[in-house]
Amino acid sequence: MTMTMNSFQKWADDYGRAHGFIVLMTGNWVTMLKDDLSEVCHSAAGVQAVCDRDAEKRDAPEAL
Repeated sequence: MTMTMNSFQKWADDYGRAHGFIVLMTGNWVTMLKDDLSEVCHSAAGVQAVCDRDAEKRDAPEAL
């Protein structure tokens, strides 16, 4: 069975993959996977927030 992506899912797939995420299509939303992170996103703002949090985590100095 082939699933057709809506415009949000196409954008989220491109944006998430550019930030190193695996993006799964689920219903009308997406699930973003990376390392130990699994986030369900229903909007572009949600996808951007997940990518931003991941970037902040990567850029933060290691806790001593």
